[in-house]
Amino acid sequence: WLSKVYELEDYVPSEIAQIGIDLEPLIVKYTADRYKVEYTTDPTRLWYQSAEHPIFSCNLDGLVLSDKYKTLIEAKFTSEDREWGSAEREEIPGMFMIQVQTQLMIMGFDYALVGVYIAKWGIERRVYTIRRNEKMINRIIAMGEQFWDEHVLTKIAPADDPLPLPREFSRIPKIKGKTVDISTESWTVFTEAKEAARLAGKLKDEAMSKVRAELGDAIAGRVPGEENMFYGEINGRTRIFKGE
Repeated sequence: WLSKVYELEDYVPSEIAQIGIDLEPLIVKYTADRYKVEYTTDPTRLWYQSAEHPIFSCNLDGLVLSDKYKTLIEAKFTSEDREWGSAEREEIPGMFMIQVQTQLMIMGFDYALVGVYIAKWGIERRVYTIRRNEKMINRIIAMGEQFWDEHVLTKIAPADDPLPLPREFSRIPKIKGKTVDISTESWTVFTEAKEAARLAGKLKDEAMSKVRAELGDAIAGRVPGEENMFYGEINGRTRIFKGE
């Protein structure tokens, strides 16, 4: 919602996101090599807008250069493999499936190639062939157009979805001299939450001090009600750990 309503300043990726960005060319190449197809990553050939549904656009990671195999390449990097299932059954995380189906709708392609590097015990490389799903695409279009009409054109954030983290709002360029009235409801909720967080932090510190006082000069203490679990210092950090 935020990125659709405002022209945001440049996004600063996290460390893991930057690794994915750096690996993207390698993942695209690996995916194309698996299928022995030519491709391009020329930025001028990767951005597209739907003619039929112009609120939808996409920026591809790679485009296959073939009149016979009209398809695109999407590159992913992750350390979480739980939602990446069988390539034969097209099991990829839901948010990526929506992204790829949107790309297929915009491009008019029947399938996409999704390459992923999974960093767990080393690097595992997989390629998924994702087929066009008209039922999902129709739902994406309907929900996207409804979202646009109700929340983008009106600049009203969805009430049933969480807002972005506060730091994301700092990316909105500010207009010099512009002021607005903050609603009583929002300000009251904010100040009450801020005070609750302060009190919770104070209670946490007091409770931790009691536990640390009981530890005294012991390196660890047994956690009550938990078999073979300890709280104390291990590898330079104070935390709960399992005994050997």
